[in-house]
Amino acid sequence: SKAEQKKIDSAAWYMTGRMREARNDFVGAYEAYKLAMEDNPNSLEIYRVLIRLASGLDKTDEAIQYAQKAVELDPGDYELMRKLGLHMAGQGRFEEAVNFLEKASESPAIDKKSGVYVIIKHDQANLYERLGKQEEAAQCWEVVFKALTKPDDYTFEFNTRAQLEAKQGKLFERIGQSFLETDRLKLAVEAF
Repeated sequence: SKAEQKKIDSAAWYMTGRMREARNDFVGAYEAYKLAMEDNPNSLEIYRVLIRLASGLDKTDEAIQYAQKAVELDPGDYELMRKLGLHMAGQGRFEEAVNFLEKASESPAIDKKSGVYVIIKHDQANLYERLGKQEEAAQCWEVVFKALTKPDDYTFEFNTRAQLEAKQGKLFERIGQSFLETDRLKLAVEAF
């Protein structure tokens, strides 16, 4: 059938892309993966490879389009949403960045007691502050503050814990200031 033929063609182009990539022909691999995607536009695996190669080839806009499509296909992929949010932030597109981070933190697949969740809230707080949204920033800082003051309640990976602990002093000061600006006086005192 036509559908089966498209799947076969997609698999053939995907394998061609893998072969070209193994030979360090990244432009050729990218083109092959694009052809694979045309024959199978709902393959998350193909989009992940396209995102990686598009980023490596400085095709930022295309990488973002592929990432958005991948998020549509798998709305529970909070890691991809976080990467996309950080990428947008790096380009100065803060509104879009914070939207992706919000989706990442609201994903049903994320554990609200995980270190990844805390780091996403940390990233959100930074972006909200840049956008002048003090109340939203303070809400995110509350999660980070709880994680810093009660780390045993959270399941941190070693790197995540070390990352937060390395800048703990400055974080408490920033968090305290945020709490002070949003009339969370008791929490501000604790943070300071």
